[in-house]
Amino acid sequence: MTKFYIIFFFVMLLIIIILFAFIIGAAVGSFLNVVILRLPSEGESIVFPASRCPKCRHTLQWYDNIPIVSFLLLKKRCRYCEAPSNLPVIKLSRKHEGVGKKAIAQ
Repeated sequence: MTKFYIIFFFVMLLIIIILFAFIIGAAVGSFLNVVILRLPSEGESIVFPASRCPKCRHTLQWYDNIPIVSFLLLKKRCRYCEAPSNLPVIKLSRKHEGVGKKAIAQ
């Protein structure tokens, strides 16, 4: 019975590590998305102004910037103008890269 608990512990630990890597990858991907979009712009900082819809230019609230969750809850659209969003393509690629690096590091 003790062997079962040891295996169960390591499986749970592995699941927690993968979830943690997924969350960190999503956060890094979200930030890199902002960097990719703002670097070519002259005079625009990475930090300011706050994130906004590329179509209607409305400033997004903090809860509209939660990676993946807000994208799914808003059904891939802007909350204000309902324009379709294609931004998560970059975020998802970063998320998968983060999970892959954590899995390889073990």
